[in-house]
Amino acid sequence: MNHQSTRDVDFPSKRSLAFARGAVGRLLACGLGAALAIACQAPQVRVVRGPADVLESIDSIAVLPGGGVLSDALSMELLARGIEVIDAEQVASLVLLDEGHSAGGPGVRSLSRLQDEGIDAALQSNLVLGYDARPQTVTVRIIQTGTGKLIAGVTWKNGSGGERGSPADQDARVDVDIAAQQIADAIVRILRAPRGELSNP
Repeated sequence: MNHQSTRDVDFPSKRSLAFARGAVGRLLACGLGAALAIACQAPQVRVVRGPADVLESIDSIAVLPGGGVLSDALSMELLARGIEVIDAEQVASLVLLDEGHSAGGPGVRSLSRLQDEGIDAALQSNLVLGYDARPQTVTVRIIQTGTGKLIAGVTWKNGSGGERGSPADQDARVDVDIAAQQIADAIVRILRAPRGELSNP
Protein backbone atom coordinates (compact mmCIF):
# COMPACT_ATOMS: atom_id res chain seq x y z
CA MET A 1 0.00 0.00 0.00
CA ASN A 2 1.51 3.23 -1.15
CA HIS A 3 1.40 6.20 1.09
CA GLN A 4 1.57 9.61 -0.46
CA SER A 5 3.29 12.29 1.57
CA THR A 6 1.58 15.57 1.96
CA ARG A 7 2.93 19.07 2.72
CA ASP A 8 1.21 21.91 4.38
CA VAL A 9 0.96 24.92 2.05
CA ASP A 10 0.84 28.36 3.62
CA PHE A 11 -1.44 30.67 1.69
CA PRO A 12 -0.72 34.38 1.96
CA SER A 13 -2.81 36.15 4.53
CA LYS A 14 -4.92 39.18 3.77
CA ARG A 15 -2.44 41.31 5.71
CA SER A 16 0.56 40.13 3.61
CA LEU A 17 -1.37 40.66 0.39
CA ALA A 18 -2.27 44.18 1.44
CA PHE A 19 1.38 44.86 2.32
CA ALA A 20 2.53 43.58 -1.09
CA ARG A 21 -0.01 45.72 -2.90
CA GLY A 22 1.13 48.74 -0.87
CA ALA A 23 4.78 48.09 -1.70
CA VAL A 24 4.03 47.87 -5.42
CA GLY A 25 2.02 51.07 -5.20
CA ARG A 26 4.89 52.86 -3.48
CA LEU A 27 7.34 51.67 -6.13
CA LEU A 28 5.06 52.90 -8.89
CA ALA A 29 4.60 56.25 -7.14
CA CYS A 30 8.36 56.63 -6.68
CA GLY A 31 8.94 55.81 -10.32
CA LEU A 32 6.34 58.36 -11.39
CA GLY A 33 7.80 60.96 -9.05
CA ALA A 34 11.28 60.39 -10.46
CA ALA A 35 9.96 60.74 -13.99
CA LEU A 36 8.26 64.02 -13.11
CA ALA A 37 11.40 65.28 -11.40
CA ILE A 38 13.41 64.56 -14.53
CA ALA A 39 10.81 66.28 -16.70
CA CYS A 40 10.71 69.43 -14.55
CA GLN A 41 13.44 71.97 -15.06
CA ALA A 42 14.21 75.02 -12.95
CA PRO A 43 14.97 78.42 -14.53
CA GLN A 44 18.43 78.49 -16.12
CA VAL A 45 20.94 81.33 -15.85
CA ARG A 46 24.11 81.59 -17.92
CA VAL A 47 26.75 84.26 -17.52
CA VAL A 48 29.49 85.47 -19.83
CA ARG A 49 32.25 87.58 -18.33
CA GLY A 50 34.87 89.82 -19.91
CA PRO A 51 38.21 90.90 -18.44
CA ALA A 52 38.14 90.76 -14.64
CA ASP A 53 40.12 93.97 -14.21
CA VAL A 54 37.53 95.90 -16.22
CA LEU A 55 34.57 94.42 -14.37
CA GLU A 56 36.10 94.97 -10.95
CA SER A 57 36.17 98.70 -11.72
CA ILE A 58 32.39 98.84 -12.29
CA ASP A 59 30.71 100.54 -9.35
CA SER A 60 27.73 102.25 -11.03
CA ILE A 61 25.33 100.97 -13.68
CA ALA A 62 22.80 102.88 -15.75
CA VAL A 63 19.74 100.80 -16.62
CA LEU A 64 18.76 101.83 -20.13
CA PRO A 65 15.13 102.61 -21.03
CA GLY A 66 13.15 100.09 -23.03
CA GLY A 67 13.21 97.13 -20.67
CA GLY A 68 9.78 97.76 -19.15
CA VAL A 69 8.88 96.09 -15.86
CA LEU A 70 12.02 93.98 -16.02
CA SER A 71 14.25 97.08 -15.99
CA ASP A 72 12.38 98.45 -12.99
CA ALA A 73 12.68 95.15 -11.13
CA LEU A 74 16.37 94.81 -11.98
CA SER A 75 17.07 98.33 -10.75
CA MET A 76 15.55 97.54 -7.36
CA GLU A 77 17.28 94.18 -7.04
CA LEU A 78 20.72 95.55 -7.97
CA LEU A 79 20.28 98.43 -5.54
CA ALA A 80 19.43 95.93 -2.79
CA ARG A 81 22.71 94.13 -3.55
CA GLY A 82 24.85 97.21 -3.07
CA ILE A 83 25.24 98.34 -6.68
CA GLU A 84 24.86 102.06 -7.44
CA VAL A 85 22.00 102.17 -9.93
CA ILE A 86 20.78 104.93 -12.22
CA ASP A 87 17.36 103.69 -13.24
CA ALA A 88 15.78 104.01 -16.67
CA GLU A 89 13.76 107.10 -15.78
CA GLN A 90 16.86 108.92 -14.53
CA VAL A 91 18.85 107.84 -17.60
CA ALA A 92 16.14 109.18 -19.91
CA SER A 93 16.40 112.55 -18.19
CA LEU A 94 20.19 112.55 -18.49
CA VAL A 95 20.55 111.67 -22.14
CA LEU A 96 18.53 111.74 -25.30
CA LEU A 97 19.18 108.28 -26.69
CA ASP A 98 20.23 108.56 -30.28
CA GLU A 99 19.21 106.39 -33.21
CA GLY A 100 21.84 103.80 -32.29
CA HIS A 101 19.76 102.68 -29.31
CA SER A 102 16.72 101.87 -31.42
CA ALA A 103 18.91 99.70 -33.63
CA GLY A 104 19.69 97.40 -30.70
CA GLY A 105 22.23 99.19 -28.52
CA PRO A 106 23.06 102.54 -26.94
CA GLY A 107 24.71 105.02 -29.27
CA VAL A 108 28.15 106.53 -28.83
CA ARG A 109 26.77 109.91 -27.78
CA SER A 110 24.60 108.31 -25.11
CA LEU A 111 27.49 106.31 -23.65
CA SER A 112 29.75 109.35 -23.72
CA ARG A 113 27.18 111.37 -21.81
CA LEU A 114 26.79 108.62 -19.24
CA GLN A 115 30.56 108.48 -18.80
CA ASP A 116 30.65 112.25 -18.32
CA GLU A 117 28.17 111.76 -15.48
CA GLY A 118 30.56 109.33 -13.79
CA ILE A 119 28.62 106.18 -14.72
CA ASP A 120 30.81 103.15 -15.38
CA ALA A 121 28.50 100.87 -17.36
CA ALA A 122 25.14 100.67 -19.09
CA LEU A 123 22.77 97.74 -18.74
CA GLN A 124 20.44 96.81 -21.59
CA SER A 125 17.80 94.11 -21.14
CA ASN A 126 15.51 92.31 -23.55
CA LEU A 127 12.50 90.35 -22.32
CA VAL A 128 10.48 87.81 -24.32
CA LEU A 129 7.17 86.79 -22.76
CA GLY A 130 5.88 83.24 -22.77
CA TYR A 131 2.42 81.82 -23.41
CA ASP A 132 1.29 82.72 -19.88
CA ALA A 133 2.55 86.34 -19.91
CA ARG A 134 5.43 85.31 -17.66
CA PRO A 135 8.99 85.88 -18.88
CA GLN A 136 10.21 83.17 -21.24
CA THR A 137 13.74 84.39 -21.95
CA VAL A 138 15.80 87.39 -20.87
CA THR A 139 19.04 88.70 -22.32
CA VAL A 140 21.10 91.27 -20.42
CA ARG A 141 24.11 93.11 -21.87
CA ILE A 142 26.52 95.20 -19.80
CA ILE A 143 28.42 97.80 -21.82
CA GLN A 144 31.35 99.88 -20.62
CA THR A 145 30.53 103.56 -21.11
CA GLY A 146 34.15 104.60 -21.68
CA THR A 147 34.81 102.19 -24.55
CA GLY A 148 31.38 101.08 -25.78
CA LYS A 149 32.54 97.48 -25.48
CA LEU A 150 30.35 94.63 -24.32
CA ILE A 151 32.00 93.46 -21.11
CA ALA A 152 29.49 90.96 -19.70
CA GLY A 153 26.17 89.30 -20.39
CA VAL A 154 23.48 87.17 -18.79
CA THR A 155 20.97 84.91 -20.46
CA TRP A 156 18.01 83.57 -18.49
CA LYS A 157 15.37 81.01 -19.42
CA ASN A 158 12.25 80.18 -17.44
CA GLY A 159 11.59 76.75 -16.01
CA SER A 160 9.38 74.07 -17.54
CA GLY A 161 7.63 70.93 -16.42
CA GLY A 162 5.97 68.31 -18.56
CA GLU A 163 3.38 69.40 -21.07
CA ARG A 164 3.13 73.10 -21.83
CA GLY A 165 0.42 74.71 -19.72
CA SER A 166 0.07 71.73 -17.40
CA PRO A 167 -0.04 72.20 -13.61
CA ALA A 168 3.54 70.91 -13.38
CA ASP A 169 4.61 73.43 -16.01
CA GLN A 170 2.88 76.26 -14.19
CA ASP A 171 4.60 75.28 -10.94
CA ALA A 172 8.02 75.27 -12.62
CA ARG A 173 7.64 78.74 -14.15
CA VAL A 174 8.36 81.96 -12.23
CA ASP A 175 7.25 85.59 -12.48
CA VAL A 176 9.32 88.59 -13.50
CA ASP A 177 10.17 89.45 -9.88
CA ILE A 178 11.90 86.10 -9.34
CA ALA A 179 13.60 86.37 -12.72
CA ALA A 180 14.97 89.79 -11.75
CA GLN A 181 16.31 88.41 -8.46
CA GLN A 182 18.10 85.55 -10.20
CA ILE A 183 19.54 87.84 -12.88
CA ALA A 184 20.67 90.40 -10.30
CA ASP A 185 22.45 87.64 -8.39
CA ALA A 186 24.21 86.65 -11.61
CA ILE A 187 25.25 90.26 -12.32
CA VAL A 188 26.71 90.64 -8.84
CA ARG A 189 28.62 87.40 -9.35
CA ILE A 190 29.99 88.80 -12.61
CA LEU A 191 31.12 92.04 -11.01
CA ARG A 192 32.39 90.69 -7.71
CA ALA A 193 33.73 87.20 -8.40
CA PRO A 194 37.51 86.99 -8.01
CA ARG A 195 39.51 86.56 -11.19
CA GLY A 196 39.08 83.10 -12.70
CA GLU A 197 36.49 81.93 -10.15
CA LEU A 198 33.30 82.55 -12.11
CA SER A 199 31.51 79.57 -13.62
CA ASN A 200 28.01 78.75 -14.81
CA PRO A 201 25.93 76.51 -12.54
